[in-house]
Amino acid sequence: MEKPRPLVSIIVRTKDRPKLLKKALKSIAAQTYRPLEVVLVNDGGCDLDTKEIMHTLGDIALNYVRLEKNMGRAYAGNAGARNSRGSYIGFLDDDDTFYPDHIETLTRTLEEWDFQVAYSDAHISAVDPGAEDTELAETQKRVFSSKDFSFSELVTDNYIPLMTIVFSSKTFKETGGFDESFDLYEDWDLLIRIAARSPFCHIKKTTAHYLQWSATAQVAQSPEFLEKADAAHCKIIDKHRALFTPEIIRSLVADRRALNASEKRVSDKEELLRGLQEDLRRKDTETAALQDTIRQKDTETAALKEMLGKKEQLLTDLQGDLRRKETDLAALDKALRARETDIAELKDAGAGLERALRDKTEALDLVYNSHGWRLLLSYYRVRDYLLPPQSKRRVLIKTVFKTLANPEQNIRKLNAMTIRKFFYYLRHADPSVLEYKVNKKLSGSSSAGQPVQPVDYGVFATQDVTPPDKNRVLLIGDWGLDAVGPHSDWKGLFVGHLRSLDYQVSQVEDDEMTEDYFRKHGGRFCYIIGTGAETCLKLFPFARAYAPQGRLIYVSTASNPHVETMELINVLTSDRVVTDSDQRGAELSRQGPSVEIEVIHDGEDMRPKIGRLMASVMEKSIGPPELPEMNTVKSPPAASGPSGSGNGVESKYRAGGAVLVAGIYLAGQKNSIEHIVGEFRKSGNFNVTQRWAALGGEAPSAEVDAVTVLKSKDPAPKMMLINRLLEGQDLKKYDYIILCDDDILLPENFLDDFLGLQGRYDFAAAQPARTHNSYIDHFIVEQLDGLRARRTRFVEIGPLVSYRRDLIPHIFPFDQATPMGWGFDYVLPCIAEKHDLRIGIIDATPVDHSMRKPVQNYKYSDAKKAMETYLSSNAHLSREEAFSILEAYS
Repeated sequence: MEKPRPLVSIIVRTKDRPKLLKKALKSIAAQTYRPLEVVLVNDGGCDLDTKEIMHTLGDIALNYVRLEKNMGRAYAGNAGARNSRGSYIGFLDDDDTFYPDHIETLTRTLEEWDFQVAYSDAHISAVDPGAEDTELAETQKRVFSSKDFSFSELVTDNYIPLMTIVFSSKTFKETGGFDESFDLYEDWDLLIRIAARSPFCHIKKTTAHYLQWSATAQVAQSPEFLEKADAAHCKIIDKHRALFTPEIIRSLVADRRALNASEKRVSDKEELLRGLQEDLRRKDTETAALQDTIRQKDTETAALKEMLGKKEQLLTDLQGDLRRKETDLAALDKALRARETDIAELKDAGAGLERALRDKTEALDLVYNSHGWRLLLSYYRVRDYLLPPQSKRRVLIKTVFKTLANPEQNIRKLNAMTIRKFFYYLRHADPSVLEYKVNKKLSGSSSAGQPVQPVDYGVFATQDVTPPDKNRVLLIGDWGLDAVGPHSDWKGLFVGHLRSLDYQVSQVEDDEMTEDYFRKHGGRFCYIIGTGAETCLKLFPFARAYAPQGRLIYVSTASNPHVETMELINVLTSDRVVTDSDQRGAELSRQGPSVEIEVIHDGEDMRPKIGRLMASVMEKSIGPPELPEMNTVKSPPAASGPSGSGNGVESKYRAGGAVLVAGIYLAGQKNSIEHIVGEFRKSGNFNVTQRWAALGGEAPSAEVDAVTVLKSKDPAPKMMLINRLLEGQDLKKYDYIILCDDDILLPENFLDDFLGLQGRYDFAAAQPARTHNSYIDHFIVEQLDGLRARRTRFVEIGPLVSYRRDLIPHIFPFDQATPMGWGFDYVLPCIAEKHDLRIGIIDATPVDHSMRKPVQNYKYSDAKKAMETYLSSNAHLSREEAFSILEAYS
């Protein structure tokens, strides 16, 4: 059976230093040795919290001794020993600490070897003198007097710290403990008396820490220490005079002589060192001067090298120019010889042509002087008188002769509709257009999907036709471009997707749509798209005549009986027909079986059908996009209201101002908060303050943490958190307040460009458009290519929205009737219009919102219900009213 380990009692003396005491007790609790007992002697100090002390000691027994008044260190040590129960005794003052293996190391030595006292080494530290309750910072740390045991040295020098010793309890008590007449060096006196009975065992291991920390509260560092120390030392010598043998005295004299010799050597060394230091200072001065000279020479050398490099580069350039000149000269010489050869050949050819011309002139003279030619000229004069060139009569006669050239085949092509169309064109159209249509009909060709060749319009042949720009589209008729948007109607969708395919869409006012316009500009357009029966009936002939290589597309939306004839003529004149009704498409197919008809419905995806439509008639791929030429695109509006007048809006809001950014980021989910915070910090025009709330985790970086003012582990409604972020802020000092989510990517220089455009177009509330790849809840917010901004009746509550100073008092603090902000998008326009303020979308600074899907963190049904409840008690727009574009700016 294993022998039980002996109990060790550690006596701790303390007075009025509870915080230092706690540190000392923690070092006892951390000991690897058990069983232990702490005898805590409170030497007349302040009351101590024994429950807290027992909690600190844990499984170590506490024996608390309370002295009513201060009795001194020796008395307190004996009181602790009298109350101890251990086989071994150790001491630890309240300003010192043990290392974890201190008691284990010394007790094991006493158990295994025949010693009554064992001691180890200790570190000693000098610390910044300060208040006792502060964390002490060590400025020095060294091992205190690690010496093996020597009785003669112990008699003359107190070199063993009491805290490093473990005594046999029996030996301590038999020796009589501390001499209570000593108020200093009581430990030295005790050690001398015990050492006279038996030697000590020294373990060369550092197991304790002794602090010199206060110049007033620690005995060994107090101002009175030297006087007390001298008296106490004399008392030690007087008490133990019999122990000072001749050998000890002789050893002290020898040590003093050796110390004097050492001090002399040190003095000599210091004198030599001072001389060397003076030499070193002179050398340093000389070295610094040499280094300055070297740096000057290096600078001169670098300048010379740079000059040499420039000269060499110039020489290389000149040599290159010389080689190029020589090459050009050789090429010119070769070209000159070739030109001389060509001139010689042309002279020979000219001589041959002159001979041929003389021959032809002679032959023509014979023809012109003949009777047959005179009769032919008379025929032409009569023909041109009766059937003038470019006249409808002449076209009519030519048509009859062409029909009779192949009567069986051509008459089969005639029907009532063809005859009606012919006489309509005969009355209303240009003769050249009529002839082109007749030739096309009689030849049986269709231009759909085929390139149009130059057409011979009677006596004037248009052989030089300029190819159209492959991405230009002309709109004829009322397209309502002021209201074109993702949800306006199917025509708006059609035009919007044309732009998304990089077509350059243009529209000209009706009063400008004349024959002269088509004569000057018609040949530029690859597509001419028209709507409106009467408008297209008037303008399609001009389009066909002056844009022969363009493709005519007729958009049929009418069902009135009085325009059916005009509709049919427009259909048969076009290369392709688009309609919004299956019934209408079937009707048009019956009336014009050869015409290709495309049916497109409201709200469906335009891209596949428009893609097929374009691909079926285009010869080449589409070129790069250009800005659209729209009659609805306007210049920036004049400023008014609180922002100033004239150009005051632009100068005030683009030059700078104060901006408050408030937002929430989900720390436990994928986000782009570091990117967003960094982009806002880059603003060169605005003074930006950021206040963010973190949900479910910590900030990902120090930069984000610096602007995170609110942290919560539990989710909370968005606008409730926004109100908390704005609490205590003087909102009047900000020109803009921006609310921002954490899952967007901002373009470069976003804030300066975005707020600059918001000020330029006088928007009191604005949001950036979303990129085409973003998750989009409301299609009106998708970026419209080619536009800089749009004035709308709709601005979302997120993922980023900016409110200007004149709108801020009407919005914040946010209405908690909709704590997530659902439905506020439809209430905001009413608030803005009530105060005569404009709102809009900035297309030139789109944000990417493709990181996280919407409706991930809540149920759509709950959101819809909450929105309906909120809207029922607030003035708001309907979806159809909100999704409209009032003005567009390029």
